[in-house]
Order: sequence, then structure tokens, then C-alpha cells
Amino acid sequence: MDGYHEHPTVCIPLLAQGDTLGVLHILSENSEKGTFDGPLATSIAEHLGLAIANLQLRNNLRQQAIRDPLTGLYNRRYLTEVLEQTINQAKRRNNMIAVCMVDLDHFKKFNDSFGHDAGDLVLKKVADEFKSCSRVGDIACRYGGEEFCLVFIDITEKNALYVAEKIRNRVKELELNYKLKPLGRVTLSMGLSIYPIHGTSASELIQLSDKLLYQAKAEGRDKVVLGSINIDAT
Repeated sequence: MDGYHEHPTVCIPLLAQGDTLGVLHILSENSEKGTFDGPLATSIAEHLGLAIANLQLRNNLRQQAIRDPLTGLYNRRYLTEVLEQTINQAKRRNNMIAVCMVDLDHFKKFNDSFGHDAGDLVLKKVADEFKSCSRVGDIACRYGGEEFCLVFIDITEKNALYVAEKIRNRVKELELNYKLKPLGRVTLSMGLSIYPIHGTSASELIQLSDKLLYQAKAEGRDKVVLGSINIDAT
């Protein structure tokens, strides 16, 4: 409280469940020396500490409900809630969005050869690449197992393909080691669909992207397959 030494002041820690969340500073506008109502100030600090703790708990529970605990990416539940809203916003703004389904090629070999901890390491490192390549507003989601879904907001078909290829190449260049043992290269198969070119609903875009993903696997893996206007998502 430097500079306010002529005013009566008090500092009270904000506590909740044994944790210090902050400090409540109270400064009197009266320059005359005086005393504070100690019990009242303490009571205010206690209520503020509990209120902040409750907000933090609520936020933590929300994050646990929408985040994958291993990778820190959004989960499938969140994608289901948000993708349709994102499409509606794109419709109002006359924007395009891209939905990219991603699968790690031959992921089972990491678990079988090095153990599940090594497999978890691979998932986390790949997820980190998804995060680093995502812009504000984009969505990176762990769809299930080794399958992911990426949503690129306000993007053209050409740029969406560029970003998908960039992600594929960056993951392929990862040099991963577990317990001083190299794990080998990680490659991705990716299916990419564009709103509104290839579909106008979340289910249409996801179904088509998933179909294109399996097409990428059938064509040798380690590639991005972009949807065409004529391809059938059913």
C-alpha cells in the first residue's frame, strides 16, 4: 500500500479450503487515523474467498465436462454441442468452415510394441501439434481413441487444405522417444469437408469427413483427402 501510509488501511487474505486465493485491500478515504471494523472486514473477506472458490470450482467442473483429460483437447460432447452453432454463425456471416477428421495410422503398434504409456505420449504430442496449428476460434477435439476432429473457422477450401497438409507434415516430422527408445514416425490419415460446399449440417460434414478419412487409409494412408461436390456422404 505504498503511497497511502496516511490513510487507514488493512489487508486480509482471501482463504478457502486452506488455499490462499488473493488478498483483500481496504483503504479508508478518510485521511484521519482511525480503526476498521475488524469482524466486518474479516466476514467480507471470508465471503469473497468462498465466492471465488465456488467460481473456480464451477469452471473446473465445466472444463472437466468438455475436455479430454489426456490430451487437453475438447471432447466429443463439446463438439456435438458447438459445431451446429458454429455452422449457424457461418451461415449468418456468409463464411466457410472446414471439418477435418483425423486418425493416427497404425496406432495399435505403439501400444503393442512400447506399452500404453508410450501410446499416451504419442496422443499428447500429436494433440500439441493440433493446438499449435489452431487459430483463435478453431476447435480441436479428441473424437475417440486415436481419432480426432479439427474445425477451422472462416477459412477457404484452399487454405483449409493447406492447414491440413501443414499439420500432417508437422506430425510426420516429430521425433518421439519413450524411455530413450525412438518410437518411429507418426503419420495421419485425414478427411476434409467444407461448409457449405459439401454439406450444411454438422452430421453431414462429419459423416463425409469420416468417409474421406477411410478413403485416405484405403489409398495408402499418410494423406489428406478433400471432398468433392459430387461425393455422396451416405
